[in-house]
Amino acid sequence: MQNISPDNTILLAKTRHIEELERLSVSIQFVESIGWMVHQLQAERGASCLYLASAGSRFAKERSAIIEQNQISESAFKEALQRYLHHNTSADAKQLTLVSWILLGLEQLLPFRHQVTLLKIPFSDCIQSYTRLIGSLISLIFEITDNTVNSKISTYLVALYNLVQGKEFAGQERALGSHLFGSGYMQLEHQHKLLELIAQQDRHFELFNQFGTDALREAWRTTLETEAHHAQRAYRSKLTAAKDQQALQGADSDAWFEACSTRLTEIWHIQCQLVAAMHDTLNSLSEQARRDLENTRLHLGELKARQTPTANVDSTFFNLAIPLESAFTFLAH
Repeated sequence: MQNISPDNTILLAKTRHIEELERLSVSIQFVESIGWMVHQLQAERGASCLYLASAGSRFAKERSAIIEQNQISESAFKEALQRYLHHNTSADAKQLTLVSWILLGLEQLLPFRHQVTLLKIPFSDCIQSYTRLIGSLISLIFEITDNTVNSKISTYLVALYNLVQGKEFAGQERALGSHLFGSGYMQLEHQHKLLELIAQQDRHFELFNQFGTDALREAWRTTLETEAHHAQRAYRSKLTAAKDQQALQGADSDAWFEACSTRLTEIWHIQCQLVAAMHDTLNSLSEQARRDLENTRLHLGELKARQTPTANVDSTFFNLAIPLESAFTFLAH
């Protein structure tokens, strides 16, 4: 066992920092997998709701294709989860309990889908059941974000969490609006829920812009000028302005669903841009940490070679010209 010394412990600290970044890389890959699962389940929820609204006469083929893809996504999610738990042995009880709950939901998804196919699940229960699973996945992103110690990556994750949560409320709005247009009349209870979903979206998208980078904010501003955004807002106005029991055009349901779906895809592209930026930042931090370790090792070697018996390591500790926060890093100067 090596003697305890400033040299050995600073090298150990820098090695541990590299290991932390490697674990963080696995965490980001897992968060990316969670985000993809959320996106796919939102698509399945939308197709299932339209399938139920049409009494099984429409969207059966599209729904079947989405479910087939989602079964592949579930396997990829579980593989990413295994890697995450293997590299992050300090995952706390709250995270593990949430993971267990999500795995239970995925296990019970197969019989639930079968009940939807048989039209034995009410429309509102279908929305709530998918929302329950999606919400659990988003909560896991929050827990991982809350336990991330690197400030740069933590900021990215806060932006990601708010973008994903806002997108989920937009997905719920899509489903609820499809139900209202499809039913042919306004129901005050559902209109109140719609207004609540709009307010929740606005709050989370505002936080996304607050924590996002300039490039992400610019990407967001671009989506506000798209045809899908304006079309979705026009149909939204019809729903929010309608009186209780007022007639709605059933034919608007498809146009609403298409505009909302395009809007969700635009948000998904921003999410992909955010994750890519997070990976790039993490790679840069890892390369910097490895260079730092090598430079420190070389610097300590040079100091050791020219030390006298009474000299200390570069007089760093009692060199008052070095700010304390800089001295803590023990970098070569």
